[in-house]
Amino acid sequence: MEEQTLWVRRPVSRDVFLNPVYYLLAMTGVGAVIPLYAIGKRLATKYTLTTHRLIVEVGIISKRVDDIELYRIKDTKSDQGLIDRLLQIGSVSVNTTDASGNWNLQKITSPRQTRETIRHATEQLKQSRNVLIHTE
Repeated sequence: MEEQTLWVRRPVSRDVFLNPVYYLLAMTGVGAVIPLYAIGKRLATKYTLTTHRLIVEVGIISKRVDDIELYRIKDTKSDQGLIDRLLQIGSVSVNTTDASGNWNLQKITSPRQTRETIRHATEQLKQSRNVLIHTE
């Protein structure tokens, strides 16, 4: 089975200016730097889900790319706080058996749908490779 891209997402920045700490820091003169840093960090992050892997790329000048094979994913969870729900964003936690540990895809749109897409792709890959799931 050839690897195909299912979706590509980036963290959104629509919540950055809702943080009251930024307004307090604006009074000291460093307030503009912190939101710009937060936005830049999010723009420099890309999440890609393929039929075989979940890939996270971080960086503009230097890049770090990390991926996890979908058959190593044990569990997923989506989280949304009150502000996140109003802005229709949230986080998806991915629990893995990989040495890189657990992953957290932060500030993405439609976190519940994203979680279900990851779960569905994981199950399809495990079934196609006859991966046995051990429960303890």
